[in-house]
Amino acid sequence: MNKRKSAMLNRIHGFHRNEGGQSIVFVVLTLLFVVLFVFMVINTGDITSKKMRMVTAADAVAVSGATWMARGHNTIAMMNVTQSQILAIIILLRSTEKTYEIADGILKALGYVAKVLSAIPYTAAVGAALEIYVDIGKGINEGLNEAMGILKDTLDDDGEGLLWTLEKALTTGETVIVKVIPFIAQIESIRIGIANEATFGFLYPMIPLVDLKLPFIDDGDREFKTLCKPTHDAKLAVPGQGDLKVQHLPKHGYMNMPKAASIALTLQGEYGDAPLDYFKGWMPYPALRIVYPMIGAIYDLVVEATYQSMCEGKTGNIEYDQSSDNCSTCYSKRDKLKEAVFVTTVIKTKRSKSEAQSMDLGDVIDFHTCSTPDEDSRCEARSEYETDSGTETVYGYDIVKHPGTDKMVYGEGSSTTKTGNDAKNMLNWLGSDCKIRSVSCYMTTYESELYDGSPQAPFQYDSNHNVKAIQICKVTETKLASCKYTKTDHTTPEQAWGNTSDDKKPKPYLLKRDKEDGKEFWEKHEDFVGIVYLKPKPHVLSGNYLKNPNPIGIIYFSQAKVYVAGHADAHLFNQCWRVRLVKFDKLSDITNGVTSGNMDSMNDQAGEGPSGGSSGGFLGALSSLGGMSDEFIIH
Repeated sequence: MNKRKSAMLNRIHGFHRNEGGQSIVFVVLTLLFVVLFVFMVINTGDITSKKMRMVTAADAVAVSGATWMARGHNTIAMMNVTQSQILAIIILLRSTEKTYEIADGILKALGYVAKVLSAIPYTAAVGAALEIYVDIGKGINEGLNEAMGILKDTLDDDGEGLLWTLEKALTTGETVIVKVIPFIAQIESIRIGIANEATFGFLYPMIPLVDLKLPFIDDGDREFKTLCKPTHDAKLAVPGQGDLKVQHLPKHGYMNMPKAASIALTLQGEYGDAPLDYFKGWMPYPALRIVYPMIGAIYDLVVEATYQSMCEGKTGNIEYDQSSDNCSTCYSKRDKLKEAVFVTTVIKTKRSKSEAQSMDLGDVIDFHTCSTPDEDSRCEARSEYETDSGTETVYGYDIVKHPGTDKMVYGEGSSTTKTGNDAKNMLNWLGSDCKIRSVSCYMTTYESELYDGSPQAPFQYDSNHNVKAIQICKVTETKLASCKYTKTDHTTPEQAWGNTSDDKKPKPYLLKRDKEDGKEFWEKHEDFVGIVYLKPKPHVLSGNYLKNPNPIGIIYFSQAKVYVAGHADAHLFNQCWRVRLVKFDKLSDITNGVTSGNMDSMNDQAGEGPSGGSSGGFLGALSSLGGMSDEFIIH
């Protein structure tokens, strides 16, 4: 027994003395921890990689959806601007017909005046020049009226032409855009989320046409009159903000040509910010300010009056200068006289006093134009006038109808032009007949050109060989030759619109506006959140041995804003809408089920962003580098 016990103790003591194999335990434990650490690193790396991909996916979803919404803004703005440009062309086309009518009336009146002035020696040269002016004007005006009539019939056609078809298409197209863009934005956001390896992704607000919609006024609130001010003034009246600038067309000329080149091509080149001013530089009538100034000036007046009738719904007044040789017309318009020509003529005749009382200048002389004194010694310069090629001189001479019986006394006659009140006072002095005549007769034994019997027998003698005295009557008359007065014509809304019905008038979309704390603002809907989700997946190496750190999956958020670039005015006539990522601050609103209708009142509580802080996704990375991440712009 004791021997067995002794042997066992010796064996135990032997174990203690034998140190071989002890390191295996430590190696096994170390390898176990190394393997576990490797599994953890791989698993964590995989999770981190997934998180980074989800950050990118959330940013992509937010930017993609917001970009489509911005495209909706820009598309509507582009179509609004196009509608205003087409409206400007329609106004310009509809002004041409009225311009022709007024110009034709002016030219006819000037033609009558020219004939009257041509028959008076003291104004014959002016009358001849005026006749040339009238003939040129009639040719230009009739040619333009024919050409513009064809153009107007094609493009306008009293509401049935090509331009109106385009206006209707734009009006309908805007309605389609408003309804389609939110669907495209959400579908594209979902596609982008899946393409970036998310289980799914979407844009918040989420439901198209319910909470995800463009912030535009309802279709029934669209009005034609909102196109008028942008068309005329390149401005948009916004309640509470006054007149906001509208971006339309280049101010330097068509297709960005230098203005000098544009003027050379159009002969006029009056470019402005508004479509009405811009396109007017390309219409034929304003170009005539150089070729034929009167028609171009009238066209400007008619355009303004047509605009007032079509857009402001009131009668437009057109004030222009009209000429007349009619006494009753000039006398009735004496309060509006701008100028008047008065002629004093002196006639001497051997006719009786009663005949002299009823004599007229046309009974005494005829005025004839001629080329130059070199071709006809009777020619003399009567007046000068300016043309595009230089100064032109009118030559002419008078022919006495009954020489030896009548004659003109040129030295005592005259022509006077009076203006304003002086013209009115002169006409009041002349009276409603527009003339004053005095006849005085006397006996004389000599009167040049009248007393002479013949070159061989210059004097007449009685039976006693005394020089016979004869009666000479001197007729002095001051009369109105012509007048120029201000005439007013009108365009009414009925005339301006013709048969165009209200349903054919273009109607733009505008941003919806509301009041908050007494201030006007547009319903912003400009903050859009990209939301992505990745369902949990056990790592291939971890299997079921390690707990999944994301048992419900990964959800990430990113926020993008639609804004107007370059501090431009925020309205739907500016095609400057852009997208940028901003700090994410809408988590509490999303979890509380806030709809896009009250996104303006969202608070600024910080939610967990894609990178775990108050700034999410790409912005978080930029913030870590010290950049101005909330101002980073995505174009």
